[in-house]
Amino acid sequence: MSQLQYEFGAINVGASHWEELEALMADAAKELGQAPVSGLAPGVQGAASAFLSAWAGFAEESRAMANGFAGALRAAAADMGGTDQSQSGQYDSLDGRMGPGQ
Repeated sequence: MSQLQYEFGAINVGASHWEELEALMADAAKELGQAPVSGLAPGVQGAASAFLSAWAGFAEESRAMANGFAGALRAAAADMGGTDQSQSGQYDSLDGRMGPGQ
């Protein structure tokens, strides 16, 4: 395996991990946002609701960040792949320029 293939693999694995984290944060945001506070004492229900709402928001922000990181890694891998493919094509064309005797 070439060094470049290894780097693509590592980048794609990293992107997959960020995508997994994005899914976990989406679940956390949903669960925190739907968590009941009715079993708590009436005097703390408002504070508990505010706490859960705030943390649901933080989880949603984290989900969006993880999505951005995953997308950036996927875009970097695609860009490197395109660059590598272009360069490979240029090297392949060198054989044709040297003539049939070479």
